Amino acid sequence: MEFSRQIIDSSPNPIYIRNEHGKFVLVNNAFAKLHGQTADALLSKGSIDIDYSYERDLEIIRSKLAEAVTFEELYKLENGDKQWFSTTKKILTQPDGSLYVLTISSDITPLKKAVQLAEDSEKNKEIFLANMSSEIRTPVNAITELAQSMKKNSLAQEQEEGLNMILSIADNLLSVPDNILDHASLESGKINLVVQPFLITSILNDAKTALKARAEELGVLLNLKEPSDDLIPLVEGDPYRLSQVLFIVTNHAITLAERGKVHITASVKERQGKVIFVEFCVKSSSETLDESKLQVLGQCENSFAQLYGDTARGLTLCKNLIELQGGRMWQESDLSEQSKSFCFNLPYVVSDKAAVSGEKEQPIPTDKLKGLRVLLAEDSRINQLLAMSMLQSWEIDVDLAYDGEEALTKAKEKEYDLILMDIQMPRMDGIEVTFRIRSESNPNQSVPIVAFTANARSYEGEKYQQLGFSDFLFRPCHESELQHIIAANVGQETGAVQPYNMVDEGKEQPLFDFTGLGDLADDALFIRKMQKLFIDTVPDQLAELTDAFHKKNWGVVALTAHRLKSTYGNIKIKDATEALRKIEDIARKKADTDQVGSLLEFVDKITSDVLSAFKSQLDNSGAND
Repeated sequence: MEFSRQIIDSSPNPIYIRNEHGKFVLVNNAFAKLHGQTADALLSKGSIDIDYSYERDLEIIRSKLAEAVTFEELYKLENGDKQWFSTTKKILTQPDGSLYVLTISSDITPLKKAVQLAEDSEKNKEIFLANMSSEIRTPVNAITELAQSMKKNSLAQEQEEGLNMILSIADNLLSVPDNILDHASLESGKINLVVQPFLITSILNDAKTALKARAEELGVLLNLKEPSDDLIPLVEGDPYRLSQVLFIVTNHAITLAERGKVHITASVKERQGKVIFVEFCVKSSSETLDESKLQVLGQCENSFAQLYGDTARGLTLCKNLIELQGGRMWQESDLSEQSKSFCFNLPYVVSDKAAVSGEKEQPIPTDKLKGLRVLLAEDSRINQLLAMSMLQSWEIDVDLAYDGEEALTKAKEKEYDLILMDIQMPRMDGIEVTFRIRSESNPNQSVPIVAFTANARSYEGEKYQQLGFSDFLFRPCHESELQHIIAANVGQETGAVQPYNMVDEGKEQPLFDFTGLGDLADDALFIRKMQKLFIDTVPDQLAELTDAFHKKNWGVVALTAHRLKSTYGNIKIKDATEALRKIEDIARKKADTDQVGSLLEFVDKITSDVLSAFKSQLDNSGAND
């Protein structure tokens, strides 16, 4: 026994045994020293003054766990230092049935400090890269705007060619910080792929549209052999990363072609059950392609750098992103045609969403939401009408805030069961409002706050939760999705939330569609109000958007397009919604801004058709409101 005691006391790891009454029956010198006492003194008292493990030990004894439990814990020493331990606890049973808990701890402070140092280093790296991106973008955007302004004047051909060269260089420079940031994310394992249904044909068309102006500028004929949706069906995967890869590769192929041709193709090369393997090829052909540029390199990491120099980072990023999704990238050259192709394949699961379209999830019984107090922070009048109508139809008591400052004021004055917070609002955005609610004294510090936003990029969802939001809901949303998100966050959810199923994208879609409004779609009076509000507000907002575009006020362009995007999306005016999304994205990046004019004309044309249809329906219904 004495020998065993010597072994325990000589251990540098804190060790103790506590009985089922919470008293120490054995402590070693390391444990006593940790608490600034002697082992004999602790055994004599049977306890310590501040004991964070007392309740946990008794809970473990009462649980009668057969297995040991291990966890990390932090001790604050009397001198102010902090010490981390990996602690293991195990229940011991005596022959008489009495229970004890044995605790052994190992000092892991050096390991924790090393991990913290690494995390701090990575964080500093991210901050540096983000700052570098901003530092590059600011002057390059200024150069771009100045060059575009100069192009409006009468110029000699040589001067115009020089300005076009400046704009081309500026575009390439703007892609550098984004690619560096994505490289850093790949290295740290922080790039998360999303999985959602999408049409590959839509991504292909987007890439062609986005780069059409650049191709024309360089005298390159850009052609897309668009496959039918029957040949490439609706798939599930990450549409944003496919779009990114296609943009980078096609942009490089256009640069390589130089008064030649770029041809984009996509086809299904293999099927394995529900998985299809889609092969994409971007072929660049031109008389200027010499043998050195047609060289085919191996697949080593520095292959692209050997041949393409400064543009290698974008191509290497594409290769890494493709491999991250289980695909492969390669190059092909044809000396006789003076052509070079950049090809890659990606596996996708064929989506069954179209097959189950129309099977909407069951709504939450409205009596479960009745009487809830909800604050809606929203600046768009149409979104206000839509959300208020839904919420009030469920007998929810709704307060409306028209901007961020009003939302914060109301949150400080009255307690709510839930807050629906738009992200982009005047005077104060939803992120700042949420931060203020969470950090300042008010009745709603711990109340659920749902980010209500039109930025429908799934991989942004986690960021909202990190910023203090309890949950997030992307617009446009179905009525049942709003019901479930409210019920889930106020503890009234009755089952798992299922995403609202997509309609068959392969079929011709109507000009507009109110079915996404749920039961409200059958409310003729509500639909007439929606139509009247659309007629009264949208033309003015489009005029504001057009005026901001002509004045090159890109901040106003982005904000107005963002607000209109959700308005059009709510009633499924799909083509205009997509065009507004592109306008918002272009305005934020301040790149390819010459596309905005044609996109606005496209939105105006669709809007004119919708307005005519709405006015005709209102006239036929004899609406007077």
